[in-house]
Amino acid sequence: MTVFAVVGTPGDRRVRLFADALRAFGLAEPTVIAWRDVLTGAPIHIPEGAWVRIDSPGEDPATDALLRGPGPPTRVGGGASWYAGFLHGLERVRHAVSHTPGARLLADIDEIATMFDKRRCHTHLSAAAIPVPPALGPGPITGYPHLRKAMTQAGWHRVFIKPPHGSSAAGIVALQTQGPHLHATTPIELLPSHPTPSAVATALTAAPAATAPAIPAPSAVAAPAATATVPAVPIALIAPVAVTATVSTGVAGSTAVTATAAAPTAASTVNTAGAAPTVPAVPEMHNSLRVRTYTDEADVAAIIDALAPDGLHVERWFPKASIDGRVFDLRVVVIGGRPTHAVVRASRTPMTNLHLGGTRGDLEHVRARLGPDRWERAMLTCARAAACFPNSPMVGVDLMVGIDWRRFAVAEVNAFGDLLPGLTGLPDGAAPGLDCHAAQVAHLLATGGGPA
Repeated sequence: MTVFAVVGTPGDRRVRLFADALRAFGLAEPTVIAWRDVLTGAPIHIPEGAWVRIDSPGEDPATDALLRGPGPPTRVGGGASWYAGFLHGLERVRHAVSHTPGARLLADIDEIATMFDKRRCHTHLSAAAIPVPPALGPGPITGYPHLRKAMTQAGWHRVFIKPPHGSSAAGIVALQTQGPHLHATTPIELLPSHPTPSAVATALTAAPAATAPAIPAPSAVAAPAATATVPAVPIALIAPVAVTATVSTGVAGSTAVTATAAAPTAASTVNTAGAAPTVPAVPEMHNSLRVRTYTDEADVAAIIDALAPDGLHVERWFPKASIDGRVFDLRVVVIGGRPTHAVVRASRTPMTNLHLGGTRGDLEHVRARLGPDRWERAMLTCARAAACFPNSPMVGVDLMVGIDWRRFAVAEVNAFGDLLPGLTGLPDGAAPGLDCHAAQVAHLLATGGGPA
């Protein structure tokens, strides 16, 4: 009998759904390897001959703290540290599987790493002629003034700003500008202002020598390459230190993946007469479950400047089609190279994520409006996007339908895009009547575990 193991969070819904699917096929529940153990250097025990599934480390505050450092899991920032820690964890899993007789990974570590970097993923898809929105680049956007300058140079007035390593729309900003007016839509909540350590450090550094001692510039700190035993990986990003974490992808001949968190900047006012420096108030920011709109440029600048140290991926706004007054996109699950499940996500805001107030739309209405030819082209686009990750047996493709109902563009490809409880397969697809997890189990059993 085939034995499964899952790298995930014990007891969370992703692990439960996969275990339910295994039981439905008469298989034993999987051995669960906790992300907490992976990230703290604890031994990783994998049963011999196990097929090892990697699932999301999300929905666990303790795991988030290991990846980003201590603090509320809703806080904005820390994406570069999260990504570096995540890559360390993936390397530990790869090493453990490779040293367990007969065990095999059911996904590709390097493809997961690419999907969790929106900049690399966008470049990868674009190189394969997959339709994606144009993006600013190639250099990094360093802050709000740089963003506005780059938008002006590109002639863009509407953009989507995405943290490169975020998920579930965390930190995303939909920005529209028209002359001096602007309109930013985001799930980020600005809390009452207070001085932050970074602002204090900046103010003290700018103060006269008689007022405050000089702060020596520290050297960059590099994370060690992954080994058989990876220690706890949180890296504290304390301004004004610039931290660079470089993690090998483990692919022979490939370049290392580098996650960089630059030191944030903050304006400060210094009393040149020798008085104590004035520290600016910097708003605290958290991701929330409610989409908000900001029209004050100072608020928008504060948000962008807070996101910029972890990097920004900026795409030109792709005007989406709407149904019943709501814009929508499609989450299409592709299993074994074939689109098997699709859900319409509709919203009155630019963010269609269901946890942000989006609703499931009428798929049959969308199919009828597109017509057979365009629906087939939409599914082909998703299949082609999935084919860019040939060693990943499942991906979730976010497909945007243009306002003219004729154009398509891929917004993202998700390594863990199968959390759609209760959604059964397309009637004319490869997994009719099966939910996302059952369809994956069926595919794995039929193909002997998929690509080796």
